[in-house]
Amino acid sequence: MRIASGAGRRLLVVVGAMTLAATALLQAPAGAQAQGAGRSVEVAGTLTRLTPIGSGNLRAIANRGRAARHAGGDRRGVIADLLGVGLPGGTAEATPNPGSVPVVASTPGLRGFAGLRAADNGTESNPEPPDQALCVGNGQVMEGVNAALTVYSTNGTQQIPVVSLNDFFGPPPDIPGGQLIVSIVFDPSCQFDQQVRRWFVVATEFDLDLQSGTLTGSHLFLAVSKTADATGDYAVFVVNTTAGDPTDQGCPCFDDFPTIGADAHGFFVTTNRKTLSTGQGNGAQLYAVAKRGLAAAAAGTGPPPVLVSFDAGSVGGAPAAAVHPAITPPGGAFPPNRQYFLSMANAASTAHHRIAVWALSNTSSLDSAHPRLRLSHAVLETLPYARPPKTVQKPGPHPLGRSVGEPVRPLDSGLEIPRQVTFAAGRLWTSIDTAVGPQGGPKRTGVLWLVVTPTFDDRQVGGRVSRQGYLAVATNSLLYSAVAVNARGVGAMVLSLAGPTTFPSAAYAQIRGGRVSGPVRVMARGVRPYDAESCYRAFVGDEALARGCRWGDYSAARADRAGSGWPPSTFPISPGPGWPTGAPSSAGWRAITS
Repeated sequence: MRIASGAGRRLLVVVGAMTLAATALLQAPAGAQAQGAGRSVEVAGTLTRLTPIGSGNLRAIANRGRAARHAGGDRRGVIADLLGVGLPGGTAEATPNPGSVPVVASTPGLRGFAGLRAADNGTESNPEPPDQALCVGNGQVMEGVNAALTVYSTNGTQQIPVVSLNDFFGPPPDIPGGQLIVSIVFDPSCQFDQQVRRWFVVATEFDLDLQSGTLTGSHLFLAVSKTADATGDYAVFVVNTTAGDPTDQGCPCFDDFPTIGADAHGFFVTTNRKTLSTGQGNGAQLYAVAKRGLAAAAAGTGPPPVLVSFDAGSVGGAPAAAVHPAITPPGGAFPPNRQYFLSMANAASTAHHRIAVWALSNTSSLDSAHPRLRLSHAVLETLPYARPPKTVQKPGPHPLGRSVGEPVRPLDSGLEIPRQVTFAAGRLWTSIDTAVGPQGGPKRTGVLWLVVTPTFDDRQVGGRVSRQGYLAVATNSLLYSAVAVNARGVGAMVLSLAGPTTFPSAAYAQIRGGRVSGPVRVMARGVRPYDAESCYRAFVGDEALARGCRWGDYSAARADRAGSGWPPSTFPISPGPGWPTGAPSSAGWRAITS
């Protein structure tokens, strides 16, 4: 991501400390096999208690931030991407070449509202890529992008001003005093839990030493609402992630790309642990905590519950990464006493045909002082998928690029990893962005969608891919997909539509009858190429050429209890000089799917 710094720097001081406790054992029988070449192993985890660092009212924080900005407060410029690393490999020749579906305008019955813009969002920062958080419940919709969030009613009325993530979470409690340190909070994710009726907001953070220009530490933030009102009071907790754990190498480290999920007993966060110095990956880190204990601690009626932290281990001969927890839609049944996850099952390469299904079982023990959890995974065969190529943009006005004498650049199309996972009607729904195109011919990006039917036999997860297929359009690409279905398995897959004949646009495809089907329907039509600093060598060096414009890392979509889908595509734009004022960067849309 690109981060913000500069004027308005603050001196942060120590206000608390983290205390580690004992080691917990996540028990599982070594060597047990499951359908699909699975295994179940013992994993050591660390027990700790979340450190509470304060509380506040989201509406009040938003109003204070707006007043400070109107008074000429903190406005930060953009600094270089400190953690940017080129993506390994390239697009394989053996890519799928599915047929194309048409692209049409939105259907009647679809209504929407403009969501957050990554630039001009009223906060002090302007990061790239503006990854999207989205959750819905209690008649409210919370949306975030990198460095900011806000809350809407389900008719699109914005209920509070845009809030800086830094203002919402506050500084971490253990930054050394006497140093000029900037705390940078990014990669938000959120969820409204239907059982405890609380909002959970997670983000990661690192500490930037302004004098040396180095990253000195990192934290994982968790905010839990005290009531069902998304704009009300929250308690904030923190985990210091700087030192990593005994399985990590090259620390100090940070937890990138936090994703969240929940079952009937626990709240779960998964991250990709990386080194602060180079961005080198240490594999997937998993966190598990009792969600009712979190709700009680937030309300002040109980102590912070025990948090179990552990490395996910290896899968397919390489450290696990992008292990995405499942979300159960409102009205849906949670899996019994376990949480499911999906991930890639191959070492980094250009072509794939497998995924991994995971189960963390005995989650009811999270309510005890000494949780005894079991982790297992199984590898399942899928249709082929491959590393997406960069997406060529349609030529058009790009004043920022012109100002430095550079042409319109392609978009970074991301990685071939399972994205948002939903557990509904006994199945796991997800999607993977993939290269598509004829062998020996030009490649573009499409989507492999998957429906996985998991199985579980006391200690070992298994399963099968019960339905799968591709979604692709002619000439252009489909980027950063996210699947949301309701409890009946009806919903939408949202994505960005872009390419040589279409400016970046927000789009979706319907999910009915257990399948993703065309046509691709445009929700918000783009009007210009993406024109931001990550696109140009003048600002980010050779990364602009190697990686392309930082269009996004992830999208979000949710379903509400009434059966209506909420498919805002990330449409992840930092408008900058190249976009007209008010151009949407993400959009909240209500698709009638009953």
